[in-house]
Parts: sequence; structure tokens; C-alpha cells
Amino acid sequence: MRQRHTRKTILEAVTLVAALQFVPFAIGPDREAWAETERIAAEVSLTGTGVIVDDDEDQFRQRHRVPNNGFGGVENLYMEWLHGEDVSIKLEGRGIIDANDYLAKIRIEKPEKGYVSAGYREFRTWYDGTGGFFPQNAAIFSIFDENLELDRGEAWFEAGVRAPDAPQLTFRYAHFTRDGKKSSTSWGETNLTGGAGTRSIVPAFWDIDEDRDVLDIGIEHVLLGTTVGGGFRYETTSLDDALNERRVPTEAADRHLTQHNKTDGDLYNLNAYTSTPLLDNRLVVSTAYSYSDLQND
Repeated sequence: MRQRHTRKTILEAVTLVAALQFVPFAIGPDREAWAETERIAAEVSLTGTGVIVDDDEDQFRQRHRVPNNGFGGVENLYMEWLHGEDVSIKLEGRGIIDANDYLAKIRIEKPEKGYVSAGYREFRTWYDGTGGFFPQNAAIFSIFDENLELDRGEAWFEAGVRAPDAPQLTFRYAHFTRDGKKSSTSWGETNLTGGAGTRSIVPAFWDIDEDRDVLDIGIEHVLLGTTVGGGFRYETTSLDDALNERRVPTEAADRHLTQHNKTDGDLYNLNAYTSTPLLDNRLVVSTAYSYSDLQND
């Protein structure tokens, strides 16, 4: 897991550096013109919450999607600057400590020229790892930490060219992650049921380690009244998940079972389309084509 978080930190840094490299594209090459930048909006709201749970803490976290202790931080941060007469710079943020809920996003836009945008978001979901309950002899098993957490993250960079009378170009790269543990209903079995036979009530959990990278390139232009466009998408996925089970715990045949599900995949997609309005926009004639190729290992 430590290597995973290192890769994620490097990716965030590269994304933000790439966004900064595109700043001259959006505001022009004159660095002294930064003095003309004026802040036109600023808003920040803070939040803090305390929770007292008098029963099942794991079930509370799963149902309400919040930790069972105090959490708080910056609920919403928004700032906007105007550079010169038409270049806007927008910054959005969010950071809730202990809830692992974070967002950082920046967008620089100049009308009739283009924009650049970059950001990172992450949030956490909780799962209750409790297994089944057998009422005949009140059998229930607690064999691991049942407070399970799964973090989802996304880092992205996007740029677009929006010059008048020229093709509209859009480039976007995004990196998605899922990292942590979640409950499973594929439970292990036990014979300790007071003579009622074998029952599958022993809890199990998934160890999740997933990465997905998506690259999108699009182009669109109007020719003789017809909108013509196309795009290319490349998506690569790496899944390395593991199902952890315990079979007949505390019995003579007690054993641990780990089932690894590892998959690497590549998806390619090409698409093209046209759209032609006719009869004063009362009728639209459109065509489209898409080709996809998926390869898995």
C-alpha cells in the first residue's frame, strides 16, 4: 500500500505542474500582466460535527457514510480572479479531516481561446464487516477488524481550444483509484451450530487495489452548416483484488483462504459523428460510427 500512495502523490504533483505550465497559454506571455489580476469572489465555509454512537459503530459508519467520531474542516472553498478584461481563474476546494473527503480544482479560461483545468478529489466509504448470526445457538464470529474503509480517488487534467472559426479540440487525462477494504457476502462455513449442520456465517472481506487511467481526445467543427466531430479514447485498467475468507474457524480443519483476482485490461475506442439541421432546425439528420477493441490479461 505504501508504494501505491507514493505513486498517487507523484501523480497529483505532475497534474498540478502540468496545469501551471499551461497558464501562459490562457493569460498570455506577459508575466507583468499578473499585476492586473483582481480577485472578484471569495467564499469559505467551515464545518464541524461530533457523533455519539451507543450501539453498532461499524453499522453506523456504513449507513451514514461518516466516521463515528468528530470530524470537520473546510466544507467549501471558492475563489475567483479576473485577469485583464476576460481571463477568469477559478479555484475550488474541500477538506474534511477524518472523513477523508478532499477536493482541489483549478480552472483558467479565456473566451474565444480556450481553457485549462486540473484537480484531485478523494472520498471514503465505510463497510461493516460483521458476518451472519445463527439464532439456534447464538453463533456469531468476529475474527478481524470489522471497521472496513475504502478510498476512491481521481486526479485529472483537461485542456481545450475554443478559437472562433476553428476546430474545437479537447484533451483530458484522468487517473482513478480504489484502495482499501470492503465487506463480502461470500462467507465461510462453520459446523459450530449446536448440531444444526454446516452454516455459512463466518465473515469475509475484500482487499481492493485498483487503478484506471483514461485518455480522451476530441475534435468538433462546423462545415457548411454540418457539425462534424470525432474522438479517441484509451483506457487501461489494473485490478489486484483479494477475497479473504476463514473456513471452519477454531475447529480441527481451521484454515485461511485468499483468492486473488488480478486483471489488466486495455480499451481503445474511435468514434465519429455528423449532425445537419434542416428545415429551419425542424429536422436533424445525424450519423455516427464507433469502433472499440478490448484486451484483457
